[in-house]
Amino acid sequence: MEALCNLLFELSNDDRLSILFELMKGPSKLSNLSKTLDFTPQATTRNVTRLVEIGLVRRNESSDYILTPYGLHRWTSWTRTYSSPKTRIT
Repeated sequence: MEALCNLLFELSNDDRLSILFELMKGPSKLSNLSKTLDFTPQATTRNVTRLVEIGLVRRNESSDYILTPYGLHRWTSWTRTYSSPKTRIT
């Protein structure tokens, strides 16, 4: 239960959600994420590190950040569920 609570806590941050949406488009370097999302390098590093720690993101052999298989699975199932016209979050 604690792991689930930690995961949900990390996903409650808009900046981390923006990073996940950007990584759904494909691999990215920290500098590209910072520029694309208009975040400071420090904020990008801090938020990506938190996503790495919970297992949603990792670095690949080219030093780009990518979604892990777990991250991709979780993220696609969440976005499919919560972007459904039947689901309203208020």
